[in-house]
Amino acid sequence: MLDAGKNPYEESQRPEPNSVESQCPDIFEFLDYREFLQKWFLWKKRVNPKYSGALFARKAGLNAHTFFGMVVRGQRNLTYSSLHAFIKALGLKGRRGKYFEKLVYYNQAKSPEEKELYFNELVQISRRGENSELKSLTNYNSYLSSWHIVAMRELINFADFKPDPQWIVAKFKGELTKRQVEHSWQTLVDLDLIHFDQNLKRYVNTEKAIEIDPRVSDFSLINYHRQMLKKAQVSLEKDKKSDREMSSLTIAVSHSQMEELKKRINQFRKEINQQLSGGEDEPELVIAINSQLLVLTENKSTEEK
Repeated sequence: MLDAGKNPYEESQRPEPNSVESQCPDIFEFLDYREFLQKWFLWKKRVNPKYSGALFARKAGLNAHTFFGMVVRGQRNLTYSSLHAFIKALGLKGRRGKYFEKLVYYNQAKSPEEKELYFNELVQISRRGENSELKSLTNYNSYLSSWHIVAMRELINFADFKPDPQWIVAKFKGELTKRQVEHSWQTLVDLDLIHFDQNLKRYVNTEKAIEIDPRVSDFSLINYHRQMLKKAQVSLEKDKKSDREMSSLTIAVSHSQMEELKKRINQFRKEINQQLSGGEDEPELVIAINSQLLVLTENKSTEEK
């Protein structure tokens, strides 16, 4: 079968199996371009022990022979011109060159919106599933894209749950449309977060509890937290007091106390997740427990990144 997506150059230039050249790091396997550069340089040194940053700079047409090392160490970022000089020196062709370009923009993005934009472009370029971590992040992004996808996964735990859009719309206080419900349901099915249990004759969660590492899905979590902050504001204004619990504490602390408090908040969240996800009581409500710790004064111990 003809694969119109294949690059004839890449196919013709494929090295012999088990050769040193075949061990060259594949850019499609990385989500951090600095990590790729570091491993690429180590591979290049194995191929040619005399290879150096100066030789790379000459190949890239750059004046500073220390620039490569500074980029790898995070001391310098790549600009448009230096980025394309790197692509040339790295010998990245076609999709690989385009992937490296978008990966640089993704890693150097300042805002969640910008990061999400380049992330989606990475997904489009890596359409063959070369990067398992990218696939996992895509799943996380889909799961956290709407608060009701997360909430619906919990709703399935109800003893009287019905996979009926109208029933689900009613359970969420009429805040969702039938189309939103159908989209959320399909997302959960596609991500294999729910499945039909033949023994129980009902839909169940594939895993009881989900913990998402914020270091690997930061822009998705930021977008999700924004949604929940809006939900909290609406709840404060419209929900009856019995349906919410909000409290606040403003206090002066040391840096060490703040770090300890952050650890305790995270530990509390994990304990609640594990305890309630494995509880024996039949679920009757879907709730959201959110926590915010904000530094209200200047913090000289941290640097703006």
